[in-house]
Amino acid sequence: IHGRQEGCLYLAGRVDEVLNNGRLKVYPEEIEQAILAHPAIEDCVVFPLPDPLSFQAIGAAVTVAAGLECSEDSLRTWLAGRISE
Repeated sequence: IHGRQEGCLYLAGRVDEVLNNGRLKVYPEEIEQAILAHPAIEDCVVFPLPDPLSFQAIGAAVTVAAGLECSEDSLRTWLAGRISE
């Protein structure tokens, strides 16, 4: 945690730069860049989730830009082909 200001939390760096999803090595920054390329997404963060089958599942929290809409399904469809699953 880098600092706090008026209800905001600023993070600096990651504990792990690479996530282990089964046999795949996943780089959160690459996924974040792909998500941020979506025109309706203002900000995002990718993080690991515990998963007994693949060690770490991939989670993401996104902020949709004001006045725009983006469902989880539409974002997944948009990301298909832009990132490996």
